[in-house]
Amino acid sequence: LTNTDDHSNLVKNVATSTCPNIDYDFWKGLALAGGKNIHYYAYDAGSGLFKENGTGSAIDFVTATNGKNGLFFFDTADGIRPHDDNSDGHYDNLTPDIQISGGAWQAAGFIFLNTNTFRTTGSGSISTQTTMYAPAEPCIDQNSNGACDTGEYFLDLTYPASPSGVNWTKNALRQQNVGGYVRQDPSLDAASDGKYPTDVNMYGVVYNNGAYNAQGNWIYFGSVVTHEGSTAAGLSGTTNVYFDERIIKGAWPPPDLNLPRTAVSLWETDM
Repeated sequence: LTNTDDHSNLVKNVATSTCPNIDYDFWKGLALAGGKNIHYYAYDAGSGLFKENGTGSAIDFVTATNGKNGLFFFDTADGIRPHDDNSDGHYDNLTPDIQISGGAWQAAGFIFLNTNTFRTTGSGSISTQTTMYAPAEPCIDQNSNGACDTGEYFLDLTYPASPSGVNWTKNALRQQNVGGYVRQDPSLDAASDGKYPTDVNMYGVVYNNGAYNAQGNWIYFGSVVTHEGSTAAGLSGTTNVYFDERIIKGAWPPPDLNLPRTAVSLWETDM
């Protein structure tokens, strides 16, 4: 798409907050409940590291997550909900910075952090590639049912050869299931269009109640969400974050992430 056709920057002009509410108490409770691929880590002030379920040997963030899939919850320094006592916009009980400097770190799932800054520098080799999926072709969902129904218009695209490619071809405006045209959705289609095997460091969602410093050559497929924003101050290298559209389509987490899809919040029995 040319600059005059690409309006993705309009998200900057949205008046209301577009950041989802990722609640500390809910996700901490889920992590503490345990289960397969669910991990809770308490901060250990003596070592500056973390202990799973608050016991055993203290380990660092990389050791806890590298090569693993699942839900990872890293608690605050005092083990209670983040609080801003002096109203300066920064939580006062976050843990010291978590920094990954090079190495072949690779993780997947949902990582909930409560650290001042999550920072990556350098880069590392990846042993296993992850398939990234481009978003589906844009569709005018006229009845707002979350689907591209027969007769609704969609933009017929030719996807670029690589995820960083800029040669998107806008073919025409088509109608779904009219004249033999069917909207492409790479995450569902059998065809290879819009599918990219890539050296992904983090496949899934990273949330931090602090900030994210995007340095080094790292690749994320999913989303990176922070309470205090992201910075490229002193930027060295190129960090790429590719959004996984399945997050907003009710199709996340995908089965290969091995994440829990339901959580029991209340038991009620007849007396």
